[in-house]
Amino acid sequence: MAWLFFGLSGRIARMPFFLASMLLAIGEAFVLYRVMLTEGTPEADFWSGLFVAAWAATLWPMIALTAKRLHDLGQSAVVAIAALVPAVSVILFFALCFWPGQPGPNRYGDYPNEPAAQR
Repeated sequence: MAWLFFGLSGRIARMPFFLASMLLAIGEAFVLYRVMLTEGTPEADFWSGLFVAAWAATLWPMIALTAKRLHDLGQSAVVAIAALVPAVSVILFFALCFWPGQPGPNRYGDYPNEPAAQR
């Protein structure tokens, strides 16, 4: 799990990328739901602050997932920085979910879904 969410080496296929991204999004969505529920109450500031913290906490894992998915496509992880731009991130997410990875080994790893060091 640590490699999946925090490591930059290796490759991941479409389904693990999608599922891991959805796990991160569900965590953020729950906190956002609480922000909307408590709007106008004294608890709103707490949940708003927690939402900012949840977003910041999921920023690196999402970049790491995107980098590994780009590696599966044979692309450099530098493109993962484009995921920080809101409009681009949505397009990039869907492209990475649907675009098939390179079959066989590439310069980022022999197989998807494992760190490159474990080849």
